[in-house]
Amino acid sequence: MSIKCNSIYKSALKLLDDSGLLESCDDMEERATFLIATFCEEVRELDSSYRFAHGLSKHSDIERVSIGMDEDLPVCSRFVPAASYYVAAMLIIDENPELSDKLFERYCDSISSISMSLPCRTDRIVNVYEE
Repeated sequence: MSIKCNSIYKSALKLLDDSGLLESCDDMEERATFLIATFCEEVRELDSSYRFAHGLSKHSDIERVSIGMDEDLPVCSRFVPAASYYVAAMLIIDENPELSDKLFERYCDSISSISMSLPCRTDRIVNVYEE
């Protein structure tokens, strides 16, 4: 199931709705396109691990500076809550640092929850101490 970036933006705005600062920021939607792209880059490796663990296909188009609001979120839908918290926290960071910190903490908790839910995976270890 694909989620549009506009849904992430709207969800972030809902998280900020009670702050009273939404009217003062006309550029939020434009900033959100960059923030969503930053989020996707931040979780790229975790998204790959999540996809591997759940037998999902790889996604190749994550490394971007900006993602349009009409485009699909290029990470798994499991990351939608975390993306909403991240975007909301970054949109409000200058206007309300305390609220931003709370939202960023929720983002971190969400990412941690995803990470902890992944099964353990073994990889080869390279011995860098051999001559």
